[in-house]
Amino acid sequence: MHRKPYLTDRIDEVVVMRFRLEFILTMGALLWASTVAAQTTQPAPAAWGQLISNLSQSIIDESGAVQTAAMVGDDVIVRGLDGNQNHTRYHLLQRTQGLTIISSRVYTWPAETIATDLGADFKAFDNFPATLRKQFCTREEKDQRDRANSIARQWLAASLDPSANDLIAVLVLWEAPAPVTSNLLLGNNAAPEIKQPLFVLIKGKQKGESDAAISQIVFGDALQALK
Repeated sequence: MHRKPYLTDRIDEVVVMRFRLEFILTMGALLWASTVAAQTTQPAPAAWGQLISNLSQSIIDESGAVQTAAMVGDDVIVRGLDGNQNHTRYHLLQRTQGLTIISSRVYTWPAETIATDLGADFKAFDNFPATLRKQFCTREEKDQRDRANSIARQWLAASLDPSANDLIAVLVLWEAPAPVTSNLLLGNNAAPEIKQPLFVLIKGKQKGESDAAISQIVFGDALQALK
């Protein structure tokens, strides 16, 4: 007996909805307590950490295009979390210039503590608005924390398709809201627009004993990933 087409369609919809729900749960897990189990991920080489540190500064610098081009060549794959394959480093700079760095983390794949690492950085960032803290906050139970790290690892795997021992970096950037402005004629205050954090996921390779190179960048906010 053949399955009716509409049933297959419904199953596909459930799979997509489940993935989206798990992604939201991962984002909601980022502000868990920073006291976590010992890191089991192999440490990233110093050259990769230095490269990502330099890149994170150049992409937020209004005059950092030349420095960024030296690290992100024309052969580097750049795409959006929304699946857009047609991005370049210039599109990346349009989104990142002028932003503030909340987190910059480097790993050798597989990475085991992504969610809790980012959560610690979110908690340490004093200027993060309460509305966003609430959005990204959840309970601190260990089994849930472990699940968040597992989902975050799956998210990076789906986004970057890394192989064992690939170099990975996760940057979180944010645009602080503009100061509240008063409208004297209307007698009210305009509420500032609060932007979502921007995630920049990076994959690379080690070159020799003291060098590393970027091969892929995926960027966007959590809402774009659900489109």
